[in-house]
Amino acid sequence: MICGDRKIADRVRLASTVLSRAIGLIGRSRLDAGEGLWITPCSSIHPFFMAFPIDVVFADAEGRVSRVWPRLRP
Repeated sequence: MICGDRKIADRVRLASTVLSRAIGLIGRSRLDAGEGLWITPCSSIHPFFMAFPIDVVFADAEGRVSRVWPRLRP
């Protein structure tokens, strides 16, 4: 996953079904450097039951970053 000219993740899991989006990162104790979860379609997130803060990057339909929420807590 690239943000501008900067790589922000190189191991990204796709969550594109209702079930995979509902599960998200639940059950994970962390994300390693370079890991990410791409949720699509997605207009909002709910970090319920997560065990760690996450950096959230929203992108528009063209893939341009439209909003960043660093260290969003559960």
